[in-house]
Amino acid sequence: MRIDKNYGLVSCNAEAKLLAKIDHDITIERKEYIKELVDKVKVHICGEHLCRKVIPVDKRYCAKHEALHQFNKAAYSNKYEKHKANAKYNANKRDQEANAFYHSKRWQQVRSYVVSRDMYTSGVSGRVINDHELIVDHLIPRRLCQDPLAVDNLWCLSRSEHNWKTKLESSMKDNQLKHVSKAWWIKVLREKVSKQYR
Repeated sequence: MRIDKNYGLVSCNAEAKLLAKIDHDITIERKEYIKELVDKVKVHICGEHLCRKVIPVDKRYCAKHEALHQFNKAAYSNKYEKHKANAKYNANKRDQEANAFYHSKRWQQVRSYVVSRDMYTSGVSGRVINDHELIVDHLIPRRLCQDPLAVDNLWCLSRSEHNWKTKLESSMKDNQLKHVSKAWWIKVLREKVSKQYR
């Protein structure tokens, strides 16, 4: 049993050792008082790996490591706000036919097939993309192609590549979009994305 200047009594098997030591010469009232004191000042070791600081039981980390494990409410709030904005956009502004198509079971199956076929790699950069960043895109836009579920018209893009492609598509005419080749898209998107990371 030792006394810590910050936390008071600190114990390693404190209750048992303390009560055994003082059992012979202290009255029952005093024993209860000390047991109460030990219960109030329970401590444990900081939850950070390899940190051995003793801290009160109501804290999880010492002051040094508490900042590392703060819950980032602002980031969470932004993600939540973004999700709400996307849901609102899908419900009110997005083409409802497109919204229904991209949420259909058949599209999900075709998307899954294309992702497996391309092995989670970008059609432009060739790098592996995680599922959150991966977008299965129509080479010829869905509204202009004969069969929107044709797998030869689908490829995988990263989110940034898809954003560039969408921006470029909005500045092109429908006739141009119908006749643009995959090789052309790869060339143009590589240029745009490489400029972005310079």
